[in-house]
Order: sequence, then structure tokens, then C-alpha cells
Amino acid sequence: MADTQSNQTRLKFTFLIASGTQRLAGMPSLILVSRQEAYHE
Repeated sequence: MADTQSNQTRLKFTFLIASGTQRLAGMPSLILVSRQEAYHE
């Protein structure tokens, strides 16, 4: 039982991280890219 619960928790965390990353992959990623380009100059 404990193993199943820990697995479910891990899946929930993975899903939250994945959905959060997808959401953050919009504007913030563009800002990061422009920042990196500025650093290269």
C-alpha cells in the first residue's frame, strides 16, 4: 500500500511539474532566450 501511495504522489508531482513547465514554456522562455542572446554579446 505504501509503495502505491508513494508512486501516486510521485506521479502527481511529475504531472504538476510537466504542466507547469508547459505553461512556463510560453513567454518566460522567450525572455530567457533573449537574455541568453544578450549575455553572448
